[in-house]
Amino acid sequence: MAAGKAPISGSIAIVLGVLAVTLLVIAIFDGVTWSTVVGAFLNFTLFVMVWRGAKKQDQEYQERMERLEERLKGD
Repeated sequence: MAAGKAPISGSIAIVLGVLAVTLLVIAIFDGVTWSTVVGAFLNFTLFVMVWRGAKKQDQEYQERMERLEERLKGD
């Protein structure tokens, strides 16, 4: 079974998630404006969308690698 991952998409998802959580914490504890809170929720939404896309891309990558390994073993 292939052990590789698509690291770039996962890294983007992690960065967006950390940014969203950071903005939410700042918004809650510092009492900043509503636009910061909206920005934090938008960042969180982007995080979820990118994370779901990354999971799908990783799954497709794994399937392609497994098919390639099977073809190489057959030769």
